[in-house]
Amino acid sequence: MDNPQGPFIVAGNRAYLIGDMNGTFPAYGEHIPGEMTGLWQHPHKLMQSMDLGWALPGSEPQWPLSDRFHRGPWHVDQHFLLSRNVEANRRMWVPDDQPGVMIELTLSNRGESSVEMDIVLGLVSDLHPGWLDESPRGHDTASPIAGGVLFRNDVSPSGVACLAESAAQEVILHDRELAKRAPSGSKMALIRHTLKIVPGQPVCLRYWIVGQDASTNPWVFPAEFEQWRAAKQARYQRLDLLSQLSLPDEQLMQAAQWMKYQTDWLIRSVPGFGLGLGAGVPEYPWWFACDNHYALKGLLTFGQHEWVEQTLTLLKDVSWQTNRNGRIVHEMSTTGKVFNPGNAQESPQFCAMVWETYLWTGDKAWLQSMYPAVVQAMQWVSQLDTTARDLAPGYGIIEIEDLNLRMIDTAVYTYTGLVAYAEMARIFEGADCAQALSQRAARLKSRLLELYWIDEEGLFGDFLAQPSEVESRAGKWALRALNQGNPEAAKRYRQLPAFGRGPGESLYLMKNWIIATPMETGIAPDAWANRALERMRLGSEFHGPYGLYLSGTDQSEMMTISTGVQAVAEIQYGHADFALRWMKDIAKTQDVRSPGTISEMSPDYGCFVQAWTAYGLWYPLVTGFFGIHPKASERSCYVNPCMPSHWHQAKLAQVRMGSNHIDCAFTRNDQEMCRVSTREPWRITTGSQWEVVDIHGGYVDSSAIDLQSPGAWVELRKNVKKAP
Repeated sequence: MDNPQGPFIVAGNRAYLIGDMNGTFPAYGEHIPGEMTGLWQHPHKLMQSMDLGWALPGSEPQWPLSDRFHRGPWHVDQHFLLSRNVEANRRMWVPDDQPGVMIELTLSNRGESSVEMDIVLGLVSDLHPGWLDESPRGHDTASPIAGGVLFRNDVSPSGVACLAESAAQEVILHDRELAKRAPSGSKMALIRHTLKIVPGQPVCLRYWIVGQDASTNPWVFPAEFEQWRAAKQARYQRLDLLSQLSLPDEQLMQAAQWMKYQTDWLIRSVPGFGLGLGAGVPEYPWWFACDNHYALKGLLTFGQHEWVEQTLTLLKDVSWQTNRNGRIVHEMSTTGKVFNPGNAQESPQFCAMVWETYLWTGDKAWLQSMYPAVVQAMQWVSQLDTTARDLAPGYGIIEIEDLNLRMIDTAVYTYTGLVAYAEMARIFEGADCAQALSQRAARLKSRLLELYWIDEEGLFGDFLAQPSEVESRAGKWALRALNQGNPEAAKRYRQLPAFGRGPGESLYLMKNWIIATPMETGIAPDAWANRALERMRLGSEFHGPYGLYLSGTDQSEMMTISTGVQAVAEIQYGHADFALRWMKDIAKTQDVRSPGTISEMSPDYGCFVQAWTAYGLWYPLVTGFFGIHPKASERSCYVNPCMPSHWHQAKLAQVRMGSNHIDCAFTRNDQEMCRVSTREPWRITTGSQWEVVDIHGGYVDSSAIDLQSPGAWVELRKNVKKAP
């Protein structure tokens, strides 16, 4: 990319660096104003900037901007033109399991004579506590050490060092030029190397910027950095090998591939808490239950099972330490502070996600360790509803002020949570307990469909409430729309459609994206689902230029989560073409704000990397288009592809389930064909419309296909009934 501008991230599980593609490190962010960029070793910030400069010997440095930028899966490259003939490439990357960033600077002389110049690394420390840490900021101190400079803080034990691989000619503290851009309390330093750069003989300088870590001595340039690089490359190669895609849609395929990398950049490992998937950067690098309910489903489909288990375990442990009543926390900072102890829908979402994970991993020991939390979570959400209907009041996914009513998403996810709870109870408590829970779930489903469907609209409603509850809230919602410059929406909020549902209770249609959740989870009857999906996909009421509006009333903002849920809803009812349309709405926003990334808010604002986008790209693709639904504990898999009508071939290789991997290859010519192959003995079941054409290494019985040897495969053909 030429003349780049916009944010980038390089990340490992222990540290990450956010800067600008033009080579600078702007101070921006909201949670800690101006502090969400730079180098972080959570729960602490370490550095604000590490600028590249150059100078003729004895002169003041110049600070050029990068004129070219390249985004790699695990590194970034920035090109700088220094003098007329000398250029520099700065590669930055973060080793796994290390609390620092590696800078590799390659200098080349494209002229005909040697050039002598100083290469300068300009450093601005920023030893800042993380979000919700009430410790004082303090003041940083700086001192030269062998190989570089060490920054410490006068009130915090945190520290950060910059170490050069080769000895510097000079380390200068309190630099005047950098002071103009330094945050309050920080210190500045320059590390200068005087070099002779010969044409045709590139020179490499390496710097290691590292935070304090009790497990290592951080103040030495690491001799093992090449092993770290090789390990990082090898891990990304393994990531590439899992769930390998070959699709006729290049844009979607690339977006899905880069989504693997984006979630990798969001893995946070923090001593004292563990490892878990953060929500997004720069604003939400910490842990959320709701976000992970969606994001982790995507991760399961591309094989990152350990990340999923560790994230859910972290949420379980923190929730118990914080609430001690089964309530699953909504949001926890890496400082250990819980900002929101949990919304109503998150406890059942957590339970459903635990069961989904078990289906993919078959890890019964892990499931058993999670089961007590599942029991407590479902007990907690049940007691919220004093009417004993399992329709819990309170905030759901949407945290608009005063939208703490009987929300449809909470009702839907309470149902899926109960279904998951029943399946786990069958394993650990027996059939009688499971049957009672299943019956309770069935009653809730019936009640939900009866109370939330609006036949005259062909849509589900948003919430149940007393009219007096809405009268006291509608003015606030209208004022919010006015403040956002949307008077038409304000008018609609003052006149929200209400539909009577019993003594004193009405159903209200606010047209938030959560009304798609009955279709997303497949609980809506086909006729109702098809009516609702058609209305939400056609015209401009719900469908914006980059996906589903968060609100069909506001018709302003779009998010990858609302669009992703809509894609899953479409494929639940066999609408592959429409699911693809929503997925492409997400995919086309890749690279808009930053190369390789898809923003939280479509097309280009909010967090520029967002974990839950994995749900909208990967989950409908694997479980819908390829129709793969594993039961790893039973060493089996249900396969029922539902491909877009214009796709003639597609392949998904190395889909991980338990200890096994399967491949699924689809072709469509005169007929639809699907070949499923396995690395281990595995049982395959299919939809009734598929018949076995050929099989190798297995046999077919009355109910399933048993593939009995490594490399075994079955060829399936779809029977299409012709109209008479």
